[in-house]
Amino acid sequence: MEKIDINKLYVGELFVTAKEEAKKLIQHGAIDMDERRVKAVRNTRTREKYHPVFTAFMKTIDGYICMHNGKKYASLNFDNDGYFELSPMKNYLPQIANALDALHLQYLSPRKVLWLFNTLFQDWKRYPLTNLYNKNDYLPVKDLFIGDTLLHKGYHDVDALSIYAFASLPEMLLLEKSGATFLEMKFRNRISESGFFRGTDAWVLYESLFAAQQNGEFYNLHNHQTYKEDASLFSNCRSLCPLQEYLNRKNIPYEEEITVPEALKKYRKLKK
Repeated sequence: MEKIDINKLYVGELFVTAKEEAKKLIQHGAIDMDERRVKAVRNTRTREKYHPVFTAFMKTIDGYICMHNGKKYASLNFDNDGYFELSPMKNYLPQIANALDALHLQYLSPRKVLWLFNTLFQDWKRYPLTNLYNKNDYLPVKDLFIGDTLLHKGYHDVDALSIYAFASLPEMLLLEKSGATFLEMKFRNRISESGFFRGTDAWVLYESLFAAQQNGEFYNLHNHQTYKEDASLFSNCRSLCPLQEYLNRKNIPYEEEITVPEALKKYRKLKK
């Protein structure tokens, strides 16, 4: 296969009815999503249970090819296997440095695509996220903060969906992979004006490491997304405290400037 333009690469969930097919996908590097769903999702025609996995896709003219099994799929319609809620893979690359150019990620072989997927979402020890950062790019320590990421996890709308829709699945998986500290889950019911239950929203709260931006926003070093310190937004950051204060309390030495890999290493040291 020719090299693939990263603009054609996506990540998201694939729903398959054959359990053995799901097992093969997971063996080849896809992420099992079965346990994350409270209620089973079923094929409306056969009533078979779907087995969802988080995987990578390549966009084609008439569908998407799953990079973990080479098969082409159309959007999930609950009658056949298919994909659901896809997002561009490049959205989850580091934004501080130009990772596309520095790591030659504009055009990738199928093998490099799977390496990138693993580096973003799989086990840290085997595929450290810090491999995506240029070790010559430094940040002022005074611009680094530890705070909370309130992430809109997903929702279930009884009027519109027969499936739980993850609102921020790649961001959440990145937080988990990169060592952000899970704090708690929050829920809120959707109630209509007439007082009827219409579904549920869920949020997940993680402690994370942030870099302050010139526009007043904060870049999350754990999931490569930018957040505002604005409680009115569905996803936001809050309770920010300078990293220097944490390091000084524990007498952990540091320089005035630091690379992202070093910053993440010091955060993990603080959490031990």
